[in-house]
Amino acid sequence: KQKFVMLKNESYLLYIEALDVWHESPLFKEYQHIAYTVLQKGITLEQYFSEIQKDDMMKKEEFFAIVELNKHLSY
Repeated sequence: KQKFVMLKNESYLLYIEALDVWHESPLFKEYQHIAYTVLQKGITLEQYFSEIQKDDMMKKEEFFAIVELNKHLSY
């Protein structure tokens, strides 16, 4: 979060570029996939992380950390 804030203070254009890169990152794509799967299957996040999650996938704590980060990021 701090890096995004620093970029925004330094240059709004760099901040926008950083957001674009973040939204194309594998980590963000996995976050989106989890959110999509939960909505598509009509299950809760708790159900997803207890029933569907695989060992090599994002953990529940990581997912919610991204939720918190995204609350602070906007164009």
